[in-house]
Amino acid sequence: MEQHDIVLMSSALCSLNSLPQKNQSSEYKTIIESIKKYLNENCEHCVIEDDVDTGPETSNKIFYCEICYLTFPPSNIKSK
Repeated sequence: MEQHDIVLMSSALCSLNSLPQKNQSSEYKTIIESIKKYLNENCEHCVIEDDVDTGPETSNKIFYCEICYLTFPPSNIKSK
């Protein structure tokens, strides 16, 4: 079931992250962190494992939620 608030917050986060970090004020960064916290605490995460290419023959494993798109460090992912 789609959580409308999560979709809107995720979209807002994506928009806010489009401003280069060097141009983000401390208040701006606080808003970004608040949205991340909201998503982390309120999204019914569906974590996906993926590989991101880092070179012609190398890649890094990443974990992200397919609903809110937050990323998670491998240490936070529980084995099935």
